Amino acid sequence: MEGVVVDDAGAPVPGATVTLRPQPGQEKVAFPRSVSTDEKGCFRVSQGHAPVRCNFIVEAKNEGYRPTTIIVEGCRVHRGVRIVLMPERGEPRVTPGRTKH
Repeated sequence: MEGVVVDDAGAPVPGATVTLRPQPGQEKVAFPRSVSTDEKGCFRVSQGHAPVRCNFIVEAKNEGYRPTTIIVEGCRVHRGVRIVLMPERGEPRVTPGRTKH
């Protein structure tokens, strides 16, 4: 999975933590992976060799922002995911990217 983390004004959020972990009950087939966004807010995190039926929870967070969580299907390659972090007082938004089987 790859994408970008931005704030509510569309500015990149460098240093945000993006964590990919299996949904509850699927912990035995996959393990959590975390990366930090670069100076442009971009991230790339591998889903590893998880079974195709393993869905993942993706959480993005950074100090001063509310964490944003999405669920993705393990059998797909996700590119161009845009995660919007809202200030602690706002509502999170997620814009889907392209998905390939």
